Amino acid sequence: DSVTIALTRTGGGASAGVFTLASHALTGNITSYTTSSASSGSIALMSGTILTRLEDSAGITPLPITSAVAGESGVLVLSAKTASTRIDGTLSISNFACDISATSCGPQNASFTGSLTNLADTAVGMFANLTITDTMDYSGFNSTLPQTNANSAKTVGSIVGTITNNKVTPVATYQFTLNASTTNASPDSLNIGLIYQDPSATVSATSVLDINPLHTPTNTINIVSGAVLAVLQSNNSAGTTTGNVYVGSVAPANLIGTYGTVNGVDTISFTDNTFFSLQ
Repeated sequence: DSVTIALTRTGGGASAGVFTLASHALTGNITSYTTSSASSGSIALMSGTILTRLEDSAGITPLPITSAVAGESGVLVLSAKTASTRIDGTLSISNFACDISATSCGPQNASFTGSLTNLADTAVGMFANLTITDTMDYSGFNSTLPQTNANSAKTVGSIVGTITNNKVTPVATYQFTLNASTTNASPDSLNIGLIYQDPSATVSATSVLDINPLHTPTNTINIVSGAVLAVLQSNNSAGTTTGNVYVGSVAPANLIGTYGTVNGVDTISFTDNTFFSLQ
């Protein structure tokens, strides 16, 4: 592997034990090679990459750690590439904090804005523009104690983007928004919201998923496309998903089909004896 990094430090305390914010500007390349000396991947840190933290003149951070994280932030302007994929964008982290025990610290705000390009098959020509955000809330959370409804961290995240296929005529664009969050009151419950749009349809889905690995719940997923509503139940312990498909609203009179597995294939079976296989 090859690592070439240039660092420029500005700021910091004027003497030992005097702490002020110091900025570290980085540029450079990290390249990984296969046994044949061919590059298998690389990461380039571009101009604008800056890491900031409290330091004295010797580059030492203050104690306790709750004081050290105050003011910490980072901006990484990067371009990462493998044989099949390239990622270009800016990753930002800020608002560092510690939990009550001061043993678990990290950024409470993180975001990435950039693009993802498929390089493996130029005939496909797919690329995506993405904005990813995540917010944590450590207030009231003690990582040294068991996680409970009263002792948990709140998380809110979202992914907003477009996927474009520029090798077809007309160019096809698919838009999506994914939101996910937990709450201090229900740390085992992940609230999911998804909106997907393509040239022919808009599909939205909502669900509250139990994410505790010790649980084996049945989660409900609601999917809406136009006047069609699907209500699915996924059973974690059985590894199965079943459900009903309605038109208009959830009512026995509006039932037009069922969703399940037929001969090992996920299938929607309609009340008029037709079916659609998802294979």
